[in-house]
Amino acid sequence: MRSIFRWPPGWARILRLVPVWAVLALPGLVPSVLAQVSVEQSWDQEYRELAGQLDRLRSSPRALRDRLKAEALDPQALVQSTDVDPLDVVLRRTQALIHYYRRQGVVLSSSLGDYERRLNQLSAASASAPLGDRKALFLQACALRRAIAFANPLLNFDDIVCMLEQPGDQRIIEQARAVWHGHSRGGGPLVIRDFRNKAIPEALLAGVKVASGPWTGRELTGKFSGLELCFDGGELLFAATTGAEVWHLFRFKLATSHLAQLTDGPHDDFDPCQLPSGRIVFTSTRRGGVGRCVLTPQSLTYTLHSMEPNGSDIVCLSFHETNEWAPSVSHDGKLVYTRWDYVDRHWGTAHHFWQCFPDGRDPRNFHGNYPLPWSAMPGDVQPSQYGKEQLVYGRVLPGLFNSRLLS
Repeated sequence: MRSIFRWPPGWARILRLVPVWAVLALPGLVPSVLAQVSVEQSWDQEYRELAGQLDRLRSSPRALRDRLKAEALDPQALVQSTDVDPLDVVLRRTQALIHYYRRQGVVLSSSLGDYERRLNQLSAASASAPLGDRKALFLQACALRRAIAFANPLLNFDDIVCMLEQPGDQRIIEQARAVWHGHSRGGGPLVIRDFRNKAIPEALLAGVKVASGPWTGRELTGKFSGLELCFDGGELLFAATTGAEVWHLFRFKLATSHLAQLTDGPHDDFDPCQLPSGRIVFTSTRRGGVGRCVLTPQSLTYTLHSMEPNGSDIVCLSFHETNEWAPSVSHDGKLVYTRWDYVDRHWGTAHHFWQCFPDGRDPRNFHGNYPLPWSAMPGDVQPSQYGKEQLVYGRVLPGLFNSRLLS
């Protein structure tokens, strides 16, 4: 049996090393048309992105460069002052990948020796190559990197399941996904068969009708969001819209193509996550309220909820007053998620990493309440001043910079 690996939404940007497929929602065409982007086209885009990063590095102040260096988990992820152009970046990172394999002992030494010999040949050629020939060497380096990456023994599967989300005009505005056009119609879950070689896409919902729930007997042709591969690898959970601009949760069985609707009603339900117990945690507007910054009827507050696998016993896990996203399960069994919490914080930097128990107890900001130096309090107010002098209670008002509310 083939094993299936879940790739998160946005996989087309991450999966650069194989042919990239996208869904194009062309007017008047139903279903959507699958279009292939070649590996070389993806590498060409990467070349432009790296060139832009190098240009910004050369013009950025020293303080910013030092900050990025201090914050990066791996310095190889950054462009560096010693990199002349994108070719240097790829050669350096490919060498780092070989060194990683050697330290971990996960790839045969003979294979690593061959990869390193080929990399050294490219590095030698780059040392004397005229400017006009370096782009061709860049493509060769990307091809070598692809081969080395696919030698990873963790890639012991054939297929990748992913969700194609059709982006809207303002995809980044997740905290008001109903009022802001973050999604367009089209897309849906796909399986990429034989991803190393042919990368054949298979639209899982093509011709499939909902088998249970209020949308029974009809296909899903609206918008799609999120993807969860269940622990047994046999089922998918995702969100989709039906007849109205409301998000509902669905379950799809890969072996039988059985598609079931789990939630219904006027509430938005999305971002499903299966717990080890079998229950499903998700984000929902069911607790009520509107977003603090975007006070419109469409800008609803959504927080963590959970339910049984069949959609019953829906309970609210969080009564937080703004918004929460993307729940997942940590290695120690806790829920981890993103919360928009900007009490005493700047609204734009208050999308923090939170954790709690699976039943919603003990929610905590993983990095602490004030992850300095990026606290949201005005720049001249230090934590030692909170509650003292004239600043009895201070916070940044939504949407306003350097303003205070005093009481």
